[in-house]
Amino acid sequence: MGFLLQKKKLRSDADTQQLEDIICLTFLEHYFLPFAAKHPEEKVIDIVQKTWGKMSPEGQAAALKLDLEEESLRLVQKALES
Repeated sequence: MGFLLQKKKLRSDADTQQLEDIICLTFLEHYFLPFAAKHPEEKVIDIVQKTWGKMSPEGQAAALKLDLEEESLRLVQKALES
């Protein structure tokens, strides 16, 4: 169970990947906008890109379906375009 939290088998273990997707989706949906408001846009863009890279294609598809605030959506789109 510890390997789940350590993310040692990210991409190769379905449970680890699913946990990572859930963490990323939760961040985007509930914590992203307050976080973004406290940091420079460049840093936020970088974090979105890194977060996106950790997600599975299914997690990425789910992220694109989230009902994000306009500013969150703008930042995610900008990160994905870069």
